[in-house]
Amino acid sequence: MYASNVEAHTFRRYNWALKNDIRWVDSYRQLRGSHVLEIGCGTGSSTAAFAQFADKVSGYDIDKKAVDGALRRLSIMGITQADVQYVSADQAQQHIESRHRPNSVDIVLLYAVLEHQTVEERLKTLGYSWKVLRRGGVLVVSDTPNRLTYLDWHTSHLPFFHLLPVQL
Repeated sequence: MYASNVEAHTFRRYNWALKNDIRWVDSYRQLRGSHVLEIGCGTGSSTAAFAQFADKVSGYDIDKKAVDGALRRLSIMGITQADVQYVSADQAQQHIESRHRPNSVDIVLLYAVLEHQTVEERLKTLGYSWKVLRRGGVLVVSDTPNRLTYLDWHTSHLPFFHLLPVQL
């Protein structure tokens, strides 16, 4: 399972973002000249993809090892217009809010992040995301499992897992 996880984080997500998400987002809000805020950047797959088209990408994650991987990925790829930072879970929202004021970014990217949050955290993240967007900005929620599908291929890999009550 670890090997498939490395494969997914190293190649699948990056290639998917390049092939599908970039074109889709760009059709709603031009990436050239944009500032992208990525909450939950993980190992930098989507960060690296978006940074090739946007002027600036600011990414944050609560997993130090993932951020270290993202920094290494960006360095290897020669991407300088992206900045990723580790933030502790209990300070994440305050830290991000202190660096990105209301109406300060063009695109907020939540790539495979909401399903890892509690309902309360999701509501705070979405509320802040709308607040930080400039007029005409775009909130992107991508690669988040759909609760209406049979199999949760993203988190548990179990059938009907996502149909259990949220408390479980």
